[in-house]
Amino acid sequence: MDESRTTLTLSPDDYDDLRTAFAEADPRIECYLDIDGAEVIWCSDREVDLDEPPAPDAPDWKRKTYERRMMLRNSRKGRFLEIPPHQRGKARRDMKMFLDDKASTPLRAQFQDAPTDQNTYRQFEDALEHHPEDRRRWTTFHRRRLRERIDEWLDLHGYELVVETPEAT
Repeated sequence: MDESRTTLTLSPDDYDDLRTAFAEADPRIECYLDIDGAEVIWCSDREVDLDEPPAPDAPDWKRKTYERRMMLRNSRKGRFLEIPPHQRGKARRDMKMFLDDKASTPLRAQFQDAPTDQNTYRQFEDALEHHPEDRRRWTTFHRRRLRERIDEWLDLHGYELVVETPEAT
């Protein structure tokens, strides 16, 4: 372990949230990693006036967004790391790498001349439903690639990620 980095320990559930936020976050939703609480905070980009608390009968989303935004605004500097919005291009590059190196011949042939755009990525995800072995290999490959990107991102901020081992029940 690098002495200059701080260890950040996440539960398996919190790591799953981080992976989801890192990979699938809707650009209309901001995601932050709470370093102190070791959890992901999700905030809608819907407008919320931080100078005036929502009325008690305001919609639930508005009250929750206000609370989260106030927590982000009033926290100490460095407590929350904004998770960069997912760039679909990275998932598409992963898809291309997978098809070139790991996919079965039938799946590779299906996408041989396909462009690497968002529609192709959706078609690829749909096609995996008909190729169970490829789906298993893709899941393993994609999770590894996400972990690499998460580790690189945390390293830039001076953290080393440790995911707790789930307790045997």
